[in-house]
Amino acid sequence: MKRTPDYATLSELLALGSNPHRLRMLHDLALGKATVRELAEPLGISTTAVSAHLQLFSRFGLVTAQRRQNHHVYRLERRHPNTIRLARALPELFPL
Repeated sequence: MKRTPDYATLSELLALGSNPHRLRMLHDLALGKATVRELAEPLGISTTAVSAHLQLFSRFGLVTAQRRQNHHVYRLERRHPNTIRLARALPELFPL
């Protein structure tokens, strides 16, 4: 028997893409590891705002963090290869 998807959770996950900053962060993380500051600078937003977005990503298991000296380095979770492929392809899929 097929498992019924949890549509409420799926909806929340898809809503992550409704924010342009989160989309850019996903794309940047798909290209490589980054600190909160490295993610914040090109967006022109505070590190606090970036941290809040990263907490949402963490809630869905999309990112992992490693402590390096005085900061955390984030990357997309490798067990979600389709998320990584999609995030890398965003600029090609939706050129402006």
